[in-house]
Order: sequence, then structure tokens, then C-alpha cells
Amino acid sequence: MRARIITGVVGVPALLVILSFLPAWATAAAVAVIAAVAAYEILAAAGVKSKIQIAATLLFAALLVINPPGFTETDAVRKITAVALFIGSAILFAAILWLTLEVFRGAQQIKIPATCYFVIGGIVIPHFLSYLVLLRSMPRGRFLVLIPFIAAFLADAGAYFTGIFFGRHKAFSNISPKKTVEGCIGGLVVGVAAVCVYGAVINTAFGLDVSAFSLVVLGLLGAIAAVLGDLAFSLIKRERGIKDYGRILPGHGGMLDRFDSMALCAPVIYWLTLLFPPF
Repeated sequence: MRARIITGVVGVPALLVILSFLPAWATAAAVAVIAAVAAYEILAAAGVKSKIQIAATLLFAALLVINPPGFTETDAVRKITAVALFIGSAILFAAILWLTLEVFRGAQQIKIPATCYFVIGGIVIPHFLSYLVLLRSMPRGRFLVLIPFIAAFLADAGAYFTGIFFGRHKAFSNISPKKTVEGCIGGLVVGVAAVCVYGAVINTAFGLDVSAFSLVVLGLLGAIAAVLGDLAFSLIKRERGIKDYGRILPGHGGMLDRFDSMALCAPVIYWLTLLFPPF
């Protein structure tokens, strides 16, 4: 637990500076690095050895993050591309998870090809994470881009500590043995509360009009998406027979162990922000 806390104390301020105080290109660069490392970790988990294939996937992942098409843009082609990429990535990810779940349940006749993991690492993960770049590029983006981090990371922290002190009933014992019903509920409550407190701080410090309803929606659905993202990548870990995707972040494991929840939370927050602007 100590290493986990220390990593958070060091990493959170650094992320805050990059996301909110540096130019938008710094966010794109940071997310590109995160996506490339996460892509490498998923390929390593799948047992991919080819250096050329790994390098090509990492490069493609980074490039997909740096200049993602957004629905808020005026170019109709880029709007259509953004929607198509999101829907396609969601369908592919769901299909791969279904195959993984079948294998995990004991249907050994199903063999997940390495191609699936190239899709996850080279397309799905970077595309989903690229919504952080899109959020940063929106009006008041330096405030918006922090919402998925608050919803995902603080919900995770709330679930972790609630589970430690009050957890009694296992929630997903076959996929994530440490998760409890009490922890999940605590995480959702903390996620909503944290996003609402963040909105109050923005209102007080910068005088922006804040929609309490939008903040509750973003906090709740963002926290739920974060839990689902965490479970999805935990399922893949269990099927591959590994505990963590890596050891780059002390106390957390690999980059994907920390940002798995962000993979689904970021696009959910982006689309919800278009529907229910919080500021």
C-alpha cells in the first residue's frame, strides 16, 4: 500500500501540470506515451515476440492518439470517422472480451489469435485514450480533461479503501478476487462526490457556471465505466495467467494496470460532455 500511495503522490501532481497548465500538445504527447506503453504491455501479455510487429503497433498507437478525429469538429468527414472509430472499437473490444471470457470459463476449443491483441493494443486502447486529447482541445478543455481522471482514479481509490475496511461480499470473484460489493458501492459514491467537489472548486476559483446535474451524471457514469474498464482488462489478465501487465508503476503494476479504467471512462466522459456540458 505504501508504494501505491507514494506513486500517487508523485504522479498526480505531474499529471495535473501536464493536463491543465501546459499547452494541449503536452497532453497529446503524454497520452501517446501512455498508449504506446499500454500497447506494449498487452502484446507482451499475449506473448508476441516480433520486435518489428511490436514497434509498428506502438508507432501506430502513438500516432492515433496525437491527431484523433473529434465529433466537435466542423469537418463532416472527421465527425463520421470519429463515430465510426468509436463504434468499431467498442464492437471489436466487446467481441475480444467475449472470446476471452469463453476461454476463461473453460471453453478451451476457442483460441484467441495474437491478431486480437494487436487490435486492442494498436487501435482500441489508443483510440479510447485519445478522447483525453479531444477533451483537452475543447473549450475549457483544461478543466474538462481532469474529469475522467477524477471520476476513474478517485472512484478506484474509494473502492480500494472501502473494500479494505468494509468489504465483506465478493463482487467478481472469478475475474477480480479482491473486488467487493461494498468497495464498488463506495467507489461510485466517492467518484460522484469527487466530481461534484471539483465542480464546486472550479466555480469558486474561476467563476464558471457549473451544472450540478451534469456533474452527477458525469461522476456516476464515468465511475461505472471505470469499473467496467478495470474488469475488462482484469479478465484478459486472468485468461493470460498474469497478475499485472508490468512493473513500471510501483504499487500499481504496469501502465495498463493503472489506465485500464481510463480506457472506457475517457470516451464516456467525452460523449456525455457533449450531451450535458458541466461548465
